[in-house]
Amino acid sequence: MPNWKKVITSGSNAVLNHITASGNISASGIIISDKYEFGHGGTAAYLQATDIASLTAKFANNKFNGHITASGNISASGNIIAPTFVGNVDAVNGDFDGTLEADAITIGGADIITEGIIRSLGTIGSAIDFNSQNMTNVDIDSGTIDGCDITVGEGKTLELRNAGAVNISNDLAQSIVSNADGAAIDNCIIGATTATRGTFTNLTATGNSVLGNAIGDTHTFTGHITASGNISASLSSTSSFGRVKATTVEATNFYGYQLSSHPSNLTVGFNNTYYYAPLTGQSTAEHASSNSNERIPMTNPFNGHPVKTTIRSTKNDATKNANFTCSIHFEPPYNNNDFTDNAPGTVAPGAASTGHILFKEIHATGPNENHAAVHFDWLQNAYSSSANTDIPSGSRITLSIKSDYASSQTYIINTMFAWDYSDIY
Repeated sequence: MPNWKKVITSGSNAVLNHITASGNISASGIIISDKYEFGHGGTAAYLQATDIASLTAKFANNKFNGHITASGNISASGNIIAPTFVGNVDAVNGDFDGTLEADAITIGGADIITEGIIRSLGTIGSAIDFNSQNMTNVDIDSGTIDGCDITVGEGKTLELRNAGAVNISNDLAQSIVSNADGAAIDNCIIGATTATRGTFTNLTATGNSVLGNAIGDTHTFTGHITASGNISASLSSTSSFGRVKATTVEATNFYGYQLSSHPSNLTVGFNNTYYYAPLTGQSTAEHASSNSNERIPMTNPFNGHPVKTTIRSTKNDATKNANFTCSIHFEPPYNNNDFTDNAPGTVAPGAASTGHILFKEIHATGPNENHAAVHFDWLQNAYSSSANTDIPSGSRITLSIKSDYASSQTYIINTMFAWDYSDIY
């Protein structure tokens, strides 16, 4: 039989040392205790209230079904681990494992260490100090970089895309050009406004200047080239100039065209009849009506062409208002027609044949002045039926003239030729 010390009746307040139950203990009121132990008791798992403001909980492995809501802080002496943190997180020397989704992150006194990517869908509102660390794969779409120098590493390239513009001050531009020692300034404009590759306006160079880097390079100058010193070339070559004007020209060899003068005279009454005028300086009586006279034509050792012929007369008015026709023919070398079908003596002055080819012809009228000179410019005003630009070397060349002045008069004639000496040396 149990030994009952006291009987607890309904409505009484019982004080008991220990209650052990094989079933549940339930109460319709509040169970009050300073400490609740779980399991088999002891310190493995418990809830303890040391005062009315503090609650200490210890569990080996805790699982809570549902939400945990706190009006104050949630703190831990260990780690707070969750797959995702949502909301405002304020931590000092904290470690976060997983994904952090927060409206704002405030980190004090600690580094951010990540093996992934830090992304922001909003804006970063203050300065970021990278502490001299590398920042790679950066795409800056707007803003300003100021207050610091930008250094491009050796062997690296600073690329400025064509779509944008680089605005630099005049002082900086001058500094870039002046410090480009040994560098290439390519595809830029100096002193001009038109973007043309390799075009410079008002370019002044001091010291030695080199244009081009290969023999085949071509340099074209529009306008004048003026030198206070010498202009020299180390390469023997053929050069083409529209005009060379110099006080003194010194050279071991002269190439290109060189001029020769061929003065002569004749006494004749033209009366609209062609006569061969001598080209070899014979006397006034040695004109002819055919080219068979051996001193009438001349032969040329080089390719060449007539430049100018001038006629004057010892008679005051023999050239005044007189109408002249002046023709130059040539008979090329190794032309069988020249010596068989059409012998030189059978061709009348001013006439052309298969072997006696008209090179150029000019019509001119003397000025309305006494002692007037009549000029025939073979380069400007001449009619030509020949495709040749030069009379081939070895040809027989003749000069034929006619005028409407009838009486016999003495005429003084000078014809200038240009001979191509390019192949002489």
